[in-house]
Amino acid sequence: MKIALGQLDIKFEDKQNSFAAAQGLVKTAAESGCDMIFFPEMSLTGFSMNTAATKEDGRQTVTRFAQCAKSHGIAVGFGWVRDAGERSANMYTVLDKNGGLIAEYTKIHPFSYAGEDKYFISGDSLCRFEYMGVKFGLVICYDLRFSYIFGGDYDVMLVPANWPKSREGHWLTLLRARAIENQAYCAGINCAGADYGSTAAFDPNGDEICRLFDTQGIAAAEVSAETAARIREAFPVRKDRKIFGSFDGKR
Repeated sequence: MKIALGQLDIKFEDKQNSFAAAQGLVKTAAESGCDMIFFPEMSLTGFSMNTAATKEDGRQTVTRFAQCAKSHGIAVGFGWVRDAGERSANMYTVLDKNGGLIAEYTKIHPFSYAGEDKYFISGDSLCRFEYMGVKFGLVICYDLRFSYIFGGDYDVMLVPANWPKSREGHWLTLLRARAIENQAYCAGINCAGADYGSTAAFDPNGDEICRLFDTQGIAAAEVSAETAARIREAFPVRKDRKIFGSFDGKR
């Protein structure tokens, strides 16, 4: 399977112009023979706490991307903000090439350092899905720092984000570490711009297989369930994994 990581130059809180740019990357990915394309966290607005402007009480963004996926014949993953009452939900949705729903995830760890927890609820379940014989896991941005949610049976972990360049070293190190410790591909999808970038994917051995710097575009990666299984069979770390509660008694 060939996946595209869409590093989008998001127009802040401007869904119309951001979607136009996203459509261009979907078209490019489809014409390049990719089976799926994934966009960053809060794909059409950027990371914003102005939920009055970004949240949706319907599924307008989902509907738009469903039409785009069907038009170009490619599966699409994207982030958006759902109205959840007093607060909102930082969502990520994956649609198949016909625009049908494959998976949805709510970010488990709101970024309290920036006050995200004041505006967004916390998700309470992990996300795993399968497409074209490949098993995927899905987290969002700050979730990457919490290794205890990364266990489980998957071949590829997706990490859409709005991750700042000031902590780029952490971003790349953690993506690589998650790939190594879980013996799975790990793909981080960031937004474009001088303060962002470094969308990248690592194979189950932790070797970098594609990367973009700060410009808009796609990075394509071949991922294989068979390759991941072969690596796990040759060095069977997973069979020794034991699950414990955390030291502070919390999740």
